Amino acid sequence: MNATTLTKFKAFINRTDTDCDTFITNEIPAITRAIETYLRMPLQLTQYTEVLSGDGTDSTILDNWNSKDLVSVSFDDVAQTLTDFTIENGGCVIYDESTFPKGHRNLSIVHKAGFEQIRIITGVNDSINFKYKNVDYSATVDAGIYSLKDLATEITTKMNAELTDDSPITVSYEYNTNLFTFTSNMGYALFLSGVDVSSAINFELYFASADVASGSIHPYLGFPSTNQTANVTYSGTTEILGIEEDITLAANSMLQRIWNDQEKKLFDLKKKEISKGGTTEYNMNDFPRTIQLILDRYKRPMSC
Repeated sequence: MNATTLTKFKAFINRTDTDCDTFITNEIPAITRAIETYLRMPLQLTQYTEVLSGDGTDSTILDNWNSKDLVSVSFDDVAQTLTDFTIENGGCVIYDESTFPKGHRNLSIVHKAGFEQIRIITGVNDSINFKYKNVDYSATVDAGIYSLKDLATEITTKMNAELTDDSPITVSYEYNTNLFTFTSNMGYALFLSGVDVSSAINFELYFASADVASGSIHPYLGFPSTNQTANVTYSGTTEILGIEEDITLAANSMLQRIWNDQEKKLFDLKKKEISKGGTTEYNMNDFPRTIQLILDRYKRPMSC
Protein backbone atom coordinates (compact mmCIF):
# COMPACT_ATOMS: atom_id res chain seq x y z
CA MET A 1 0.00 0.00 0.00
CA ASN A 2 1.08 3.59 -0.56
CA ALA A 3 1.15 6.62 1.74
CA THR A 4 -0.96 8.70 -0.63
CA THR A 5 -2.62 8.60 -4.03
CA LEU A 6 -2.57 10.77 -7.12
CA THR A 7 -6.11 11.96 -6.35
CA LYS A 8 -5.22 12.94 -2.79
CA PHE A 9 -2.04 14.69 -3.91
CA LYS A 10 -3.84 16.72 -6.58
CA ALA A 11 -6.47 17.75 -4.04
CA PHE A 12 -3.63 18.76 -1.69
CA ILE A 13 -2.08 21.10 -4.29
CA ASN A 14 -5.48 22.08 -5.74
CA ARG A 15 -4.81 20.96 -9.30
CA THR A 16 -7.19 19.42 -11.79
CA ASP A 17 -4.98 19.24 -14.89
CA THR A 18 -3.03 16.10 -15.80
CA ASP A 19 0.43 17.65 -16.17
CA CYS A 20 1.83 16.01 -13.05
CA ASP A 21 -0.03 12.69 -13.25
CA THR A 22 2.68 10.46 -14.70
CA PHE A 23 5.51 11.99 -12.69
CA ILE A 24 3.68 11.83 -9.34
CA THR A 25 2.29 8.33 -9.98
CA ASN A 26 5.85 7.10 -10.50
CA GLU A 27 7.17 8.88 -7.39
CA ILE A 28 4.50 7.75 -4.89
CA PRO A 29 5.98 4.23 -4.33
CA ALA A 30 9.45 5.72 -3.74
CA ILE A 31 8.10 8.23 -1.23
CA THR A 32 6.20 5.43 0.51
CA ARG A 33 9.39 3.34 0.79
CA ALA A 34 11.23 6.34 2.19
CA ILE A 35 8.56 6.87 4.85
CA GLU A 36 8.55 3.19 5.79
CA THR A 37 12.35 3.24 6.08
CA TYR A 38 12.25 6.33 8.27
CA LEU A 39 9.55 4.85 10.51
CA ARG A 40 11.21 1.40 10.47
CA MET A 41 7.78 -0.12 9.91
CA PRO A 42 5.65 -1.04 6.89
CA LEU A 43 2.44 0.91 6.50
CA GLN A 44 0.35 -2.18 5.77
CA LEU A 45 -1.19 -3.82 8.84
CA THR A 46 0.52 -7.17 9.39
CA GLN A 47 0.23 -9.89 12.04
CA TYR A 48 3.51 -10.72 13.78
CA THR A 49 4.59 -13.47 16.15
CA GLU A 50 7.39 -12.21 18.37
CA VAL A 51 9.47 -14.44 20.63
CA LEU A 52 10.98 -12.32 23.40
CA SER A 53 12.85 -12.78 26.67
CA GLY A 54 11.15 -11.85 29.94
CA ASP A 55 13.13 -9.70 32.36
CA GLY A 56 10.98 -9.83 35.48
CA THR A 57 9.39 -6.40 34.94
CA ASP A 58 5.79 -5.57 34.12
CA SER A 59 6.56 -4.44 30.56
CA THR A 60 8.27 -5.60 27.40
CA ILE A 61 8.95 -3.77 24.17
CA LEU A 62 7.89 -5.19 20.80
CA ASP A 63 10.22 -5.33 17.82
CA ASN A 64 7.47 -4.37 15.38
CA TRP A 65 6.13 -0.98 16.37
CA ASN A 66 2.77 0.77 16.11
CA SER A 67 0.97 -2.30 17.39
CA LYS A 68 -2.79 -2.04 17.10
CA ASP A 69 -4.14 -5.23 18.58
CA LEU A 70 -2.95 -8.11 20.77
CA VAL A 71 -3.93 -11.53 19.45
CA SER A 72 -2.34 -13.81 22.07
CA VAL A 73 0.29 -13.89 24.81
CA SER A 74 2.03 -17.08 26.02
CA PHE A 75 4.65 -17.84 28.66
CA ASP A 76 6.67 -20.97 27.86
CA ASP A 77 3.92 -22.05 25.43
CA VAL A 78 1.19 -21.58 28.07
CA ALA A 79 -1.55 -19.22 26.89
CA GLN A 80 -2.28 -16.28 29.16
CA THR A 81 -5.50 -14.32 29.72
CA LEU A 82 -5.39 -11.66 27.01
CA THR A 83 -7.30 -9.07 29.06
CA ASP A 84 -4.40 -9.01 31.56
CA PHE A 85 -2.27 -7.18 29.00
CA THR A 86 -2.48 -3.78 27.36
CA ILE A 87 -0.47 -1.99 24.67
CA GLU A 88 0.88 1.47 25.44
CA ASN A 89 2.69 3.94 23.18
CA GLY A 90 2.28 1.68 20.18
CA GLY A 91 4.64 -1.08 21.25
CA CYS A 92 5.01 -1.51 25.01
CA VAL A 93 3.11 -4.53 26.27
CA ILE A 94 2.13 -3.99 29.90
CA TYR A 95 1.30 -6.95 32.14
CA ASP A 96 -1.39 -5.41 34.33
CA GLU A 97 -1.65 -8.31 36.80
CA SER A 98 1.97 -9.24 37.47
CA THR A 99 5.44 -9.26 35.88
CA PHE A 100 6.81 -11.08 32.86
CA PRO A 101 8.71 -14.17 34.04
CA LYS A 102 12.46 -14.09 33.53
CA GLY A 103 13.78 -16.39 30.85
CA HIS A 104 15.41 -16.70 27.46
CA ARG A 105 12.93 -16.42 24.57
CA ASN A 106 10.16 -17.56 26.91
CA LEU A 107 7.53 -15.06 25.77
CA SER A 108 5.41 -15.39 22.64
CA ILE A 109 3.33 -12.37 21.69
CA VAL A 110 1.14 -12.36 18.60
CA HIS A 111 -0.09 -8.93 17.56
CA LYS A 112 -1.08 -6.78 14.61
CA ALA A 113 1.13 -3.82 13.79
CA GLY A 114 1.36 -1.23 11.06
CA PHE A 115 -0.31 2.01 10.09
CA GLU A 116 -3.16 0.67 7.96
CA GLN A 117 -6.34 0.15 9.94
CA ILE A 118 -10.05 0.68 10.23
CA ARG A 119 -11.42 0.48 13.75
CA ILE A 120 -14.95 -0.87 14.01
CA ILE A 121 -16.79 0.24 17.13
CA THR A 122 -20.05 -1.27 18.33
CA GLY A 123 -22.95 1.07 17.59
CA VAL A 124 -20.73 3.58 15.79
CA ASN A 125 -19.81 2.03 12.43
CA ASP A 126 -20.64 -1.68 12.64
CA SER A 127 -23.91 -2.07 10.73
CA ILE A 128 -24.97 -2.50 7.13
CA ASN A 129 -28.60 -2.68 6.02
CA PHE A 130 -29.42 -4.33 2.73
CA LYS A 131 -32.16 -6.04 0.76
CA TYR A 132 -31.72 -9.37 -1.02
CA LYS A 133 -34.49 -10.93 -3.10
CA ASN A 134 -36.83 -8.23 -1.78
CA VAL A 135 -36.27 -9.19 1.87
CA ASP A 136 -34.67 -6.70 4.27
CA TYR A 137 -31.60 -7.76 6.24
CA SER A 138 -29.18 -6.16 8.67
CA ALA A 139 -25.66 -7.41 9.24
CA THR A 140 -23.36 -6.44 12.10
CA VAL A 141 -19.58 -6.44 11.84
CA ASP A 142 -17.62 -7.56 14.90
CA ALA A 143 -15.89 -4.74 16.76
CA GLY A 144 -12.11 -4.66 16.35
CA ILE A 145 -9.21 -3.38 14.27
CA TYR A 146 -9.03 -4.57 10.68
CA SER A 147 -6.77 -4.24 7.70
CA LEU A 148 -8.71 -3.07 4.67
CA LYS A 149 -8.79 -6.49 3.03
CA ASP A 150 -9.68 -8.22 6.30
CA LEU A 151 -12.58 -5.81 6.78
CA ALA A 152 -13.89 -6.62 3.31
CA THR A 153 -13.73 -10.32 4.17
CA GLU A 154 -15.52 -9.72 7.48
CA ILE A 155 -18.36 -7.79 5.80
CA THR A 156 -18.70 -10.51 3.18
CA THR A 157 -18.97 -13.16 5.88
CA LYS A 158 -21.51 -11.25 7.97
CA MET A 159 -23.75 -10.33 5.03
CA ASN A 160 -23.81 -13.87 3.62
CA ALA A 161 -24.47 -15.31 7.08
CA GLU A 162 -27.87 -13.60 6.98
CA LEU A 163 -28.82 -15.38 3.74
CA THR A 164 -29.77 -18.92 2.81
CA ASP A 165 -28.15 -18.81 -0.64
CA ASP A 166 -24.55 -19.96 -1.00
CA SER A 167 -22.42 -16.81 -0.56
CA PRO A 168 -24.14 -14.59 -3.13
CA ILE A 169 -22.37 -11.40 -2.03
CA THR A 170 -18.69 -10.49 -2.15
CA VAL A 171 -17.09 -7.37 -0.69
CA SER A 172 -13.52 -6.66 -1.77
CA TYR A 173 -10.80 -4.04 -1.39
CA GLU A 174 -8.04 -3.41 -3.92
CA TYR A 175 -4.81 -1.63 -3.08
CA ASN A 176 -4.31 -0.49 -6.67
CA THR A 177 -7.58 1.50 -6.63
CA ASN A 178 -7.96 2.03 -2.84
CA LEU A 179 -11.67 1.33 -3.21
CA PHE A 180 -14.16 -1.09 -1.64
CA THR A 181 -16.47 -2.96 -4.03
CA PHE A 182 -19.72 -4.86 -3.47
CA THR A 183 -20.59 -7.56 -5.99
CA SER A 184 -23.74 -9.62 -6.41
CA ASN A 185 -22.38 -13.01 -7.49
CA MET A 186 -25.78 -14.40 -8.44
CA GLY A 187 -26.13 -12.01 -11.35
CA TYR A 188 -28.82 -9.91 -9.69
CA ALA A 189 -28.70 -6.19 -10.30
CA LEU A 190 -27.19 -4.17 -7.47
CA PHE A 191 -29.17 -1.12 -6.38
CA LEU A 192 -27.92 1.42 -3.87
CA SER A 193 -31.33 2.79 -3.01
CA GLY A 194 -33.69 2.80 -0.10
CA VAL A 195 -36.77 2.84 -2.31
CA ASP A 196 -38.26 -0.02 -4.31
CA VAL A 197 -38.19 1.18 -7.91
CA SER A 198 -39.14 -2.15 -9.41
CA SER A 199 -40.51 -5.49 -8.30
CA ALA A 200 -37.49 -7.04 -10.02
CA ILE A 201 -35.06 -5.64 -7.46
CA ASN A 202 -33.09 -8.45 -5.84
CA PHE A 203 -30.23 -6.69 -4.07
CA GLU A 204 -30.15 -3.22 -2.47
CA LEU A 205 -27.75 -1.50 -0.12
CA TYR A 206 -29.38 1.07 2.14
CA PHE A 207 -26.80 3.86 2.10
CA ALA A 208 -29.14 6.83 1.68
CA SER A 209 -29.21 8.93 4.85
CA ALA A 210 -32.98 8.56 5.19
CA ASP A 211 -32.77 4.77 5.12
CA VAL A 212 -29.69 3.81 7.11
CA ALA A 213 -29.72 2.94 10.77
CA SER A 214 -27.36 4.66 13.20
CA GLY A 215 -23.90 3.18 13.10
CA SER A 216 -23.80 2.46 9.36
CA ILE A 217 -20.41 1.41 8.07
CA HIS A 218 -20.74 2.82 4.55
CA PRO A 219 -18.91 6.17 5.05
CA TYR A 220 -15.87 4.24 6.27
CA LEU A 221 -15.92 2.25 3.02
CA GLY A 222 -15.90 5.34 0.82
CA PHE A 223 -19.58 5.27 -0.18
CA PRO A 224 -21.72 8.43 -0.25
CA SER A 225 -24.98 8.74 1.68
CA THR A 226 -27.07 9.08 -1.46
CA ASN A 227 -29.47 6.85 -3.38
CA GLN A 228 -27.63 5.41 -6.36
CA THR A 229 -28.21 2.52 -8.73
CA ALA A 230 -25.70 0.21 -10.39
CA ASN A 231 -25.43 -3.16 -12.02
CA VAL A 232 -23.96 -6.28 -10.45
CA THR A 233 -20.93 -4.37 -9.09
CA TYR A 234 -20.63 -1.08 -7.29
CA SER A 235 -17.46 0.57 -5.97
CA GLY A 236 -17.00 3.37 -3.47
CA THR A 237 -16.37 6.87 -4.76
CA THR A 238 -13.79 7.92 -2.16
CA GLU A 239 -10.34 6.34 -1.85
CA ILE A 240 -9.71 4.71 1.52
CA LEU A 241 -6.11 4.35 2.69
CA GLY A 242 -6.73 3.52 6.33
CA ILE A 243 -3.58 5.27 7.56
CA GLU A 244 -3.10 8.32 9.77
CA GLU A 245 -3.79 11.56 7.91
CA ASP A 246 -0.50 13.02 9.16
CA ILE A 247 1.43 10.37 7.23
CA THR A 248 -0.47 11.19 4.05
CA LEU A 249 0.15 14.88 4.74
CA ALA A 250 3.89 14.20 5.01
CA ALA A 251 3.84 12.22 1.76
CA ASN A 252 1.92 14.95 -0.07
CA SER A 253 4.28 17.63 1.25
CA MET A 254 7.28 15.66 0.07
CA LEU A 255 5.72 15.08 -3.34
CA GLN A 256 4.87 18.76 -3.70
CA ARG A 257 8.46 19.70 -3.03
CA ILE A 258 9.75 17.12 -5.49
CA TRP A 259 7.27 18.23 -8.16
CA ASN A 260 8.25 21.88 -7.72
CA ASP A 261 11.97 21.06 -7.85
CA GLN A 262 11.91 18.26 -10.41
CA GLU A 263 14.22 20.08 -12.79
CA LYS A 264 16.77 20.76 -10.05
CA LYS A 265 19.29 18.47 -8.40
CA LEU A 266 17.61 17.60 -5.11
CA PHE A 267 19.97 17.44 -2.13
CA ASP A 268 17.90 14.63 -0.70
CA LEU A 269 17.75 12.54 -3.89
CA LYS A 270 19.86 9.48 -3.07
CA LYS A 271 19.47 7.42 -6.25
CA LYS A 272 17.51 7.67 -9.48
CA GLU A 273 17.84 4.97 -12.13
CA ILE A 274 15.50 5.82 -14.97
CA SER A 275 17.15 3.24 -17.22
CA LYS A 276 16.41 0.42 -14.78
CA GLY A 277 12.68 0.66 -14.40
CA GLY A 278 12.47 4.07 -12.78
CA THR A 279 13.90 3.17 -9.37
CA THR A 280 14.05 6.21 -7.09
CA GLU A 281 15.34 6.43 -3.53
CA TYR A 282 15.42 9.37 -1.16
CA ASN A 283 17.53 10.12 1.86
CA MET A 284 14.88 10.79 4.49
CA ASN A 285 17.39 12.24 6.95
CA ASP A 286 17.90 15.18 4.57
CA PHE A 287 14.24 15.98 4.11
CA PRO A 288 12.96 19.24 5.59
CA ARG A 289 12.64 19.24 9.36
CA THR A 290 8.94 20.06 9.16
CA ILE A 291 8.27 16.72 7.46
CA GLN A 292 10.49 14.84 9.89
CA LEU A 293 8.58 16.38 12.81
CA ILE A 294 5.32 14.99 11.42
CA LEU A 295 6.74 11.49 11.04
CA ASP A 296 8.65 11.51 14.33
CA ARG A 297 5.33 11.14 16.15
CA TYR A 298 5.08 7.62 14.73
CA LYS A 299 8.67 6.43 15.16
CA ARG A 300 9.51 3.56 17.47
CA PRO A 301 10.97 4.75 20.79
CA MET A 302 13.89 2.79 22.21
CA SER A 303 12.20 1.93 25.53
CA CYS A 304 8.79 1.78 27.15
